[in-house]
Amino acid sequence: MSQTELRAIVRRERTVELAFEGQHLFDIRRWKTAEKVIPGPVYGITYKDASGALVTVQVVSVNKAFDVSRHYLWPVPQKERDLNPSLTQNPGW
Repeated sequence: MSQTELRAIVRRERTVELAFEGQHLFDIRRWKTAEKVIPGPVYGITYKDASGALVTVQVVSVNKAFDVSRHYLWPVPQKERDLNPSLTQNPGW
């Protein structure tokens, strides 16, 4: 098994095992895959309509975006920068 294949298996396992524990956002940022995973439309529930066909609700007014130049790092809080003047703000913030 190659490194790429093993990495894909481990990432899939983490996604499944840690579902609903709030870790996936941190994982995709750490793995630098967020720009591929996050952007796109927001979907809601999938249900069967009266004819039995599956229908997925899409929130049409919301489209997620991910800016590579700023969204991998969070802003440094102003309070922390006031306490330590040698701290600088992360790029893009």
